[in-house]
Amino acid sequence: MPVVDQDKCTLCRKCEEICQYNAIVCMGNKTLVFQELCHACGGCYLICPVNAITEVDREVGVVEEGFAGKIRFAHGKLKIGEALSPPLVKGVKKRAIDDGITVLDAPPGTACPAVETVMHADLVVLVTEPTPFGLNDLKLAVDMTRQVGVEFGVIINRSNIGDDKTEKFCQQHRIELLGEIPDDRDVAVAYSHGELPIDAVSGYSDYLHPLVEKILGGER
Repeated sequence: MPVVDQDKCTLCRKCEEICQYNAIVCMGNKTLVFQELCHACGGCYLICPVNAITEVDREVGVVEEGFAGKIRFAHGKLKIGEALSPPLVKGVKKRAIDDGITVLDAPPGTACPAVETVMHADLVVLVTEPTPFGLNDLKLAVDMTRQVGVEFGVIINRSNIGDDKTEKFCQQHRIELLGEIPDDRDVAVAYSHGELPIDAVSGYSDYLHPLVEKILGGER
């Protein structure tokens, strides 16, 4: 988080102008930082012409690690009442190993936590549904992913409901359709019992294994 040295600060307002979240404001003869609004982007620190701003650590949550069989995982837990999650996402990403495959589960939407998750990824898999709401969210996610500048593809979940507008959108915009997963009530039943669908639902792996092979480059 930024900390302002009031003795060095010249009240030039450059930090205030660059902040997109109104987290730093010049008021009277002081520059105030609202930590709850800060997204820790570092812009104010970099733009300050007199080096009056320094960055200090502030705990926003914890990163926990463990194993599920042979799979190593890590997840972040925000402190209660804390809204600033991008630094926690960065902390989780630092746990990735260089000699293996890392799968990052991004939060829904196109806000800062999602952007931080997909940043520097080798491939982003956008999962949508063939519904008006699904298509609307997909358009936003496609725009965000293209602005970030990473490769991406689309999977249509519950593909046997809704219409074909999502598929046509992908075709029109030359977006790779990685595959489709049909709606299956048995999947919901398995989840309600705390079971993995790939273990509990007969034939479910037939949909997932080709997707994995394609995502990892077997057919791409």
